[in-house]
Amino acid sequence: MWSAQFCPDGSRIVTASEDRTARVWDAATGTRLTTLAVHESEVCGAQFSPDGTWIVTASNDNTARVWDATTGKSLATLAGHEERLWSAEFSPDGARIVTASFDKTARIWTILPTTAGPPPAWFSDFLRYLAQMRLNSDGELEILKPDDWLALREQMRAVRRAGAGQDTPYLRILRRFAPE
Repeated sequence: MWSAQFCPDGSRIVTASEDRTARVWDAATGTRLTTLAVHESEVCGAQFSPDGTWIVTASNDNTARVWDATTGKSLATLAGHEERLWSAEFSPDGARIVTASFDKTARIWTILPTTAGPPPAWFSDFLRYLAQMRLNSDGELEILKPDDWLALREQMRAVRRAGAGQDTPYLRILRRFAPE
């Protein structure tokens, strides 16, 4: 076992282990409540979110994962580091996660609240706009033609204008990464 931490209210403990799992335990009885098991390598750290609803794990498989702390369901994989992680922690407000890696980088990830709901219809176009790529009919990524990218940029500008005065998590992401 590599780490153990209490949840904010002290009722549960999350442990991280060399056996590629993290486990949630009842702090009063020691009973195992759930096992978080999807990592492909050792789990070197685990932490509850400030409200105790989520858990983030850091693994030697170069990823962090976000889990539902009650059900143990994997909610998101945070990938992008080139080497194993040694730490993943929630910000005090629970809106972000910082990961630290042996590749000598730290990354900050924004977490959407559960109230954000599913992405709006325009969000997949926004992702294509950011990546400047799309899936072709063979299921392979290809670079967008300049005219297609410019059309997406105009579409994102129209979404920004239509959303003026609104404040949703998806619009905040759009405003941050696709400025006017």
